[in-house]
This record gives sequence, structure tokens and C-alpha cells, in this order.
Amino acid sequence: MTVETLIELAADLPSDRPFVATRAGSILWSDQIRIHLEGGAGLLPVAPVSFSEAGLPTGSAWYVSMDGGDWQQAAMGSLLVLLNEDNPAVKEAMESTQGELSGMLWSILEADIVTDLVGRALDDEAFVDETPSDDPDGDLTMAGLVRALVRTYLARPGESAEQAIKRLRDERRRDPSRFRADVHAGVKFPREATT
Repeated sequence: MTVETLIELAADLPSDRPFVATRAGSILWSDQIRIHLEGGAGLLPVAPVSFSEAGLPTGSAWYVSMDGGDWQQAAMGSLLVLLNEDNPAVKEAMESTQGELSGMLWSILEADIVTDLVGRALDDEAFVDETPSDDPDGDLTMAGLVRALVRTYLARPGESAEQAIKRLRDERRRDPSRFRADVHAGVKFPREATT
């Protein structure tokens, strides 16, 4: 969102001095600032759903839904995590953000999201061939989100996101279990229990 602040002359002013605003509506001062609502990172959309009613596997904890394969779509409009409110452990974790079970489930969900999103991108030729955007809003796209996850959790020290993506893509093809282990190490899964 862009916020623009203007100070205008409200009424005509009589003056013969040069370089002095005299007409109503003359802009005396202006400033613009571009801001991202909810911060630059955005919030992950999560919705509790009855999996039995939605036709999803009833014993599952969650489902990470991603629309299509257009990596330039807005991330928050393309991504939704459905939490199974029929699952007693998930229901308990939703009701209480404290405790060992809740912390463990959210830790597993974090690892799953990183594994699913980055893995899907690595498997898609359209993503790998795409040039990163110079647009300041590029980080709000699905491609920007994946690159941010790679930079945050999976890139080695001194390694750019693009270098990490190439390395991870090769690694995932050779040994998918190693890729998952890298994600677990990156998100520090499992975390120590906090009560």
C-alpha cells in the first residue's frame, strides 16, 4: 500500500511576492511511503476444517493447499493450510498454544510446509527456470515465498538463494530423504519441548 501525505493551500491568498503559493489547491508539501500491511512477511492463512465433511483423509492432521503452478501469484492468495478439527490432537493444539503436544504439532507443520512448498518448486521446471523478480513486491509471490524459505532455512553460509535452489534440486533428485533431513535441520526439527 502507498500512503501519500499532502499539504495544500485551502484558499486563495493575496500576495505579490515571487515563489509564494497563492492559489487554492497548490501543493505546499508532499511525501509518499510504501508499506506492507501486516509486515513484509505476511501471515500464513490457516483454517480449521472438518476433514470428514471436506472429503479429505479423516485421520490426517492438516492439508497444505496451493493453487496452480503460477509462481508469480500472490502467495497469500494461493496458499491455505487446512487444519483437521476432527483430529483430537490438532483440536487440542488449536485450543492450547502452550504445552508439549501443541509445540510438537506446530513444529511438524512448519517442517511440512517448508518441505512441501520448496519441494514442489524444485520439481517444477517453470520455477527453476524463472528469474528472480526485482520488484519490491516480488517477495509476496509464491516464488518470493519459496526463495525466502530457502534463504531462511536451507541456504548454507555464503550461499545465495539461487545457488541453494540449484543444490537442493540436484539433492532432491538424487536422495529425497536427504532433502527432507536438510529441511528438518534447517527448521531445527524437532525442537525441545516447552511446557
